[in-house]
Amino acid sequence: SETDLKAVKRLKKCTNCDLSYANLSKLDLSNSDLSGSNLSFSNLSGTNFNKANLSFTSLVKSKIYIANFENANLEGANLTGARLNGSNFKKANLIDATLISAVMSKANLQEVVLDGANLKYAKFKGAILKKAKFYGSLISFTDFSTADLSESEMVAVDLSNSVFVSTKLDHVNFIETNVS
Repeated sequence: SETDLKAVKRLKKCTNCDLSYANLSKLDLSNSDLSGSNLSFSNLSGTNFNKANLSFTSLVKSKIYIANFENANLEGANLTGARLNGSNFKKANLIDATLISAVMSKANLQEVVLDGANLKYAKFKGAILKKAKFYGSLISFTDFSTADLSESEMVAVDLSNSVFVSTKLDHVNFIETNVS
């Protein structure tokens, strides 16, 4: 709604708000609280969400190119079909997030926590996932072509039918993981 959009821009706080289809591109929303909000089909390209609380938000099919989510909380967020190419998720919390068919090509996901996340059909081509944590994540049919997964933790995950063409896998911890 227009009221919710004004609250976000003025106060950087709008919990459980309807911001679907909004244009929030290139805004500084660092340290904002948008938890529980609906941002589906929105344009968030170039937006700064550093240290923002986006837990349990819906970002379904949003356009989020080259945005900054460093140290952001996206626990339980739904990013199904979102386009996140070139975005920065360094040290972000994506525990139990849904990223089905999300496109994160060339994104920076260093030290990201994806425990329990659903990454089925996601595309991480050329992404940096150094020291990422994937405890109990659903990763089947995921494309990690040319990605860097060095020193990542893939514990109790299903990697069946995933693509690892020219993927950097130095010192990855595959414990109780199905790699068939």
